[in-house]
Amino acid sequence: MKRFWDPFRGNVRNPGEFVFFYILINLIVISCLVMIARNAAPVTASDLTYSDVIFENCTPNPDDESDLDLSVSGEQMYYEIISYENTLISPELFMESYRKNESFQIGFTTVEKADPPYRILYEINGNDDTVHLTLDTMNAYHTSVTLELYAIFGSLAVILNIIIILSIIIGRHPEWFTPRFASLFFKPGYIKRSARKQKRS
Repeated sequence: MKRFWDPFRGNVRNPGEFVFFYILINLIVISCLVMIARNAAPVTASDLTYSDVIFENCTPNPDDESDLDLSVSGEQMYYEIISYENTLISPELFMESYRKNESFQIGFTTVEKADPPYRILYEINGNDDTVHLTLDTMNAYHTSVTLELYAIFGSLAVILNIIIILSIIIGRHPEWFTPRFASLFFKPGYIKRSARKQKRS
C-alpha cells in the first residue's frame, strides 16, 4: 500500500506533504479556470436594464484608469464603461456629448455583490441615434479577456505540472541528479541519504 500512494518510492521524507501540495496546486488552478468559465457567458439583450439618463460626472476609475465611472444625479450606484478606449466606438465623440449634457439611452447590468454595488454599461446611444457602445463590442471584449486568462492560467498549469513531474522523477531517482540540483525541488534533508547509497551500491 505504501508504494501505491508514495510517488517517491520511499526516498523522500514526509511524502504526504508533497502529494497534498501537488493536489492543492492543481485544485487552485482548476478552481480559477472554473470561475473564468462561469463568467464567460455572453450577455444578451434580455439581461440588460434600459434607461434614459444624463451623466453628471465622468472620471477614470481609481483602481483601473482604463475604465470610466459615471454618475447620475439622484442615483447612488455609479455606472462603469469597461476599457472605454477599446469599447467605445469614439471616446472623443462620447465625451463631447457628455460635456454638452446630452441624454443617453443606456443598457446595463448591475453588480450587486460588489462593495459598493455598481452598474456595467453594455449599450449607449445618443439622442440623435449616435451609437457609442454596443452589446456585441462588449461581448467581444469580454471574450478576448477570457481567452487571455485561459492562456495565462493554462500556461501556469502546464509549468507547475512540469515542475511537479520533475520533482517526482528526482524523488524517485535521486541517484540520477546532483544534490545541488535536487535542492531546487527539495529542502536539505528531505531526500534520504540511504536512498542515494542504496541506489549507488
